Amino acid sequence: MSPDLARPLSLGQVERKAQRNRCFLAATVVYGPHDIVVPATVRDISECGARLTLPPFTPLPPTFRVLMKQSGKCHNARMAWRRGEVMAVEFLSDVDMTTQQDESVRLLRRLALEMAGRSQGD
Repeated sequence: MSPDLARPLSLGQVERKAQRNRCFLAATVVYGPHDIVVPATVRDISECGARLTLPPFTPLPPTFRVLMKQSGKCHNARMAWRRGEVMAVEFLSDVDMTTQQDESVRLLRRLALEMAGRSQGD
């Protein structure tokens, strides 16, 4: 075993499932039976989750969807931890926005198209 693997994690270090990459990406959090939409900024991202910044005092349920502006991808997610405006989310699954026909997926597709249009006009 290498010396790095034998050393226990110190306070403040977290064992991660995947390497995270720093970024500054626009996203939208969508939740609830009435599809509440909240703007967010992605600060770190990996294949397993992300660190988001939200507007202050934004209430969120334990699970929700995160729609990424740049890629148009959407993930079902759960909150891993939260400290004020910053929270970590774990991606539970991808949302297939091409074949699902329920109302919430139609909203996600419309939001993705609107977000893509705004980024091209900037």
